[in-house]
Amino acid sequence: MDTQNIRDYILEMDLLTKEEEEKIEEFMFQNDKNFLDSMFELDILDNQTLNKITASILGTKFVNLKEKIIDFETYSKIPLPISEEHNLICFEQNDNFLKVAFSDILNIQVLEEVFAQNQKVEFFYADKNEILEKIAQYKKLIEENVILKNQKSVSKILKLDEFGFKNQKDVPQEYINDIVSDLNTEKFVQGLLEHAVSQKADFVFLTPSDQDILVSFRIFDRSYQIMQIDLKTLFSIVSKLKVFCDINIFEKSLIKEGSFKAEILGKVYTVFLTIVHTDFGEAVTLEITQDKNFKANIFDLSLKQRHLFLSALKKDAGFFTIFGEDEFAKKETLYSFLETDIKKNKEVYSFEVNPSLNLSYVKQISVNENENLLPVFESILKTEPETLAVEDVRKTSFPALFNYTNFSKKVILSSNKKIENFVQNFLDFDFNKGQVVKNLSICLNHTEFGLLQDQNTKKYVLKKDDIKLIKSFFTNDQLQELFVQNGFYKKRVFSLEKIDFYTKKTNKKEKSVYKKVQVTKGIFNLGLFLEKCFLNKYDKLKIKNEIKKEVKKSVLENALILSAKKVVDIKDVLKYLKK
Repeated sequence: MDTQNIRDYILEMDLLTKEEEEKIEEFMFQNDKNFLDSMFELDILDNQTLNKITASILGTKFVNLKEKIIDFETYSKIPLPISEEHNLICFEQNDNFLKVAFSDILNIQVLEEVFAQNQKVEFFYADKNEILEKIAQYKKLIEENVILKNQKSVSKILKLDEFGFKNQKDVPQEYINDIVSDLNTEKFVQGLLEHAVSQKADFVFLTPSDQDILVSFRIFDRSYQIMQIDLKTLFSIVSKLKVFCDINIFEKSLIKEGSFKAEILGKVYTVFLTIVHTDFGEAVTLEITQDKNFKANIFDLSLKQRHLFLSALKKDAGFFTIFGEDEFAKKETLYSFLETDIKKNKEVYSFEVNPSLNLSYVKQISVNENENLLPVFESILKTEPETLAVEDVRKTSFPALFNYTNFSKKVILSSNKKIENFVQNFLDFDFNKGQVVKNLSICLNHTEFGLLQDQNTKKYVLKKDDIKLIKSFFTNDQLQELFVQNGFYKKRVFSLEKIDFYTKKTNKKEKSVYKKVQVTKGIFNLGLFLEKCFLNKYDKLKIKNEIKKEVKKSVLENALILSAKKVVDIKDVLKYLKK
């Protein structure tokens, strides 16, 4: 609150006598103090009275938090990171009504995120120091109710028959230590998930570094650091999570995926696990989604959509690729029409609504094995996602992505090796050699990289319009790595350049011809590039901001123009990018 505003309000409301006002003015002149400081030093105004005045100016009530005893459930109505960042604390709740204390000007957007639309909230102004004290109590209650509660020794609950011994003294201490450690790890994971749910977090990140392991939550699309753990604890947690998901503990693949059910605070959730190997250890991402039942009418789907979805549900397909409508006749033999088999299908499928290849914003929907899968497709369709992925959760492969919005002739790929082999077999595409494949599009943040077809050679080349997207997402260093690793190979392909001829007198178009030019061309495997460059180095929530920094606007555009005019070596392109 501005000092001048408070002074004007105090004088306007006649809260001071004339003698007090003169005394303050004299003190201000002699000691070079402002109005409020002078009042405090002269004991004319105490801090609580000032807070009441501030609340009156803001049009809210004042609350003395020292008089309030707040339990953990009430505190949890506002996630701790939000409380710390915006100095908000919930001090009273009743059914669907909350009383919230604040000390700073409120951020309306934050309020919309924190509180549900049907949630009635009354705001009270409070002393900032009192709010900070309550936040400290909030932290302590979290440790007592969520973290420490689940780290206590569980040796008392162990039974002798679990070890195969008859007498307590016969049980080797190493047996007890191993079992206690394992159960403590399980309790810690349970406590971490309970903490995340109570804080309204949908993602939990365990990110190793050269010093320690950071545990952070994603709350309302922002990442907040929660705690730090040591490498030994991380190893125990990762091993336990692999067991939960039936993943081989000794498997050495770069990325491991799985899911498991967990009862958290009285409700059933599906936890989706992604483990990525890094230089400092295994980075863990846990997505927590509450199980829901979907009810929809499949008969509202068009015949084309019905055909598309049924074809995709082939039992042995851990991934699949969808073609445009007029391609169905050619590719229909690749899929089985499951209209009769769908009710007998006992497999568990996972459906992802994925607006981009940024893995931070993937939402997953779990489908039970006895649930009719077709209504689920319609439910997803109504959300109008950019891309949709499907996979059998018992497999650890990435799903292929396809754009179903307009069912155009496109194949959208992920970076999984099995999918590369699938595409290579059916579409004669080779990532490593940089060959161009017909109708290839790679989806990145709602935008596609398209290919133009040469009328004579039937080869496909990158559209120049796509440079605007590329140059906005990668820095110079990242572009160089992208070019070297995944693009601009020395393989020559042909493109057509339209040249218009005009008459000198009338300036009217006389004729148009197509000139064949050679360009240096390669395929951008963006999924693999993003995975390599970012997942191991950055917080995934910061990727979008990170890759927009320090980009020269015309770098890639000029490089493409240069390569279109003459055949250039990759070294020449890289030299240009370094300018």
